[in-house]
This record gives sequence, C-alpha cells and structure tokens, in this order.
Amino acid sequence: MNMATQVKWLGVLALGLSMLAQAAPWQPVATPQTRIAQGVRQGQLTRPEAQRLRQEHRQLHHEARVFRADGHLSPWERAQLRHDRRHFQHDLYRARHNARWRG
Repeated sequence: MNMATQVKWLGVLALGLSMLAQAAPWQPVATPQTRIAQGVRQGQLTRPEAQRLRQEHRQLHHEARVFRADGHLSPWERAQLRHDRRHFQHDLYRARHNARWRG
C-alpha cells in the first residue's frame, strides 16, 4: 500500500473508534436472580411467583449440569437448553407483567 492509502485507512479507523467511544456505555446484563429480586422489590412479583421462578431457574441449571456431565453438549441438548432458557425468560416476563401486585 502506498502512503496515501495508509493515511485513508488510518482516518477510517480513527473515525470508527471515535464513533464507538461515543456509543452508549456498556450496560451489564441483569441475571435472572437480579430480575426476580427487582420484581419482588418493586411489587411486580408475589412471593409464590418468585419462589416458583427461582425453582424453575434452579431446574434449568441442574439440566445444564446434567447435559454437560459427559464433557460436551450435543446439538439436541444445546437446542433443548436454548428452548428451556427462552421458556424461563418468557415465564419471568409474564410473571412480572401480569398485574398482580404484592402488598
């Protein structure tokens, strides 16, 4: 590459980095335990709902440990875990938005 091309690429790189720096700051992803605790604190989850969700989350972790016990995940196991995680996330969302208020 000649000098002019190198300068152009350096300019593009600098512009890209400056755009990244101006982007929204990194936000940590809330864990399911955090989301359940927030739901209880904010009155969005009743205690029985929170207990059921915590139990479902424990079962999900247990299932993942069982699947990984042989050292790897088969495609079917990976799909099953993905399905179960999405189902749990949906259950958590529904429970937090079902208009039952603790109080």
